[in-house]
Amino acid sequence: MASVILALKKRGVEYKIVGTGQHKVDEILNNLGIVDDVEYILPPPLKGSISGASMLQGIAFSIDALRRIHKKIVTERPNLVLYHGDTMTTVTAALGTNITWGKRWKTGHVEAGLRSYCLWEPFPEEISRVIADHLSDVLFAPTERAKQNLQREGIVKNVYVTGNTSVDAVKLALKRARNIEIPWNEYILVNVHRFENIKSKKRLRTIVSAVEEISRKFDGDVVWPMHSTTERMLKSFGLWEIVENAAMVTDALPYPKFIKALSRARVVLTDGGSIQEESVTLKIPAVILRKRTERPEGLETPYNYLVGIDKDKIVKSVLKILDHPPRWKGMNPYGDGRAGEKIADLVLKYLS
Repeated sequence: MASVILALKKRGVEYKIVGTGQHKVDEILNNLGIVDDVEYILPPPLKGSISGASMLQGIAFSIDALRRIHKKIVTERPNLVLYHGDTMTTVTAALGTNITWGKRWKTGHVEAGLRSYCLWEPFPEEISRVIADHLSDVLFAPTERAKQNLQREGIVKNVYVTGNTSVDAVKLALKRARNIEIPWNEYILVNVHRFENIKSKKRLRTIVSAVEEISRKFDGDVVWPMHSTTERMLKSFGLWEIVENAAMVTDALPYPKFIKALSRARVVLTDGGSIQEESVTLKIPAVILRKRTERPEGLETPYNYLVGIDKDKIVKSVLKILDHPPRWKGMNPYGDGRAGEKIADLVLKYLS
């Protein structure tokens, strides 16, 4: 949302940034040059995300956040509430601001229309975005395909294709990271944190085994910035020592440093969502450790490879990419880096 905030600020629109407490949002925004106060309705974790909690803790958090969001919006009565993506914050914001008697404000979903068409992959994000889309008054779809997904579900009014703000965020991050040094030269980056992967011993063991074999066959380094939840699950499954021997484990990196590290990697192994868009934007091959993706546009470029949780496919894909790095002059399917500007203009038009 950083580029949307900056675009609204440039247009003189009055706004407030509200954090549910799922993440420590002010630190993330500060890294992108936004120093506005964040009003938290629940205290954020000191490290990582509330998403790393147990299922019951996550449900309890969502219920509490929903109640507090509802109270805040009813009290403040803004003209428009914007929420992004498919996290717990997204669905609680969508429910808390739309299911309200006497609702007089409008709601908007940024990054609307993404679909994997599988409720369990990714989980629970597919559920979150479907709920948010069907409740929202105005929808900002990143691609034509996302718009078509919405149309198939009967959502045709006030849907706008804007590009994805992740492209804007990559450009912002690279500017902020100009003076940040990356201590590795020839390296593969690993990014693993999906619920369905890290909570499954079988899946996580397969991923670790693939990383171990790649590390043996690759002359450079395998660098793994580690999410705290992933670390905890690796240790609980007895896989931590293998990872430490196969990879250079670091703490999770601040967003600008991570983007700069990604921009210089030979390949990234990931099960993340927006990193698929970031890899296409940076023209860095991403081997996607999932069975399905809600971002199929990237698969039509030579920078996204959906391989599932199959050790042989993971290893062979990485080695093939290392031997034959892709080259492509096509257009970025996720936009030109002006999504925030387009959304801000549409907000002003929609509210006028």
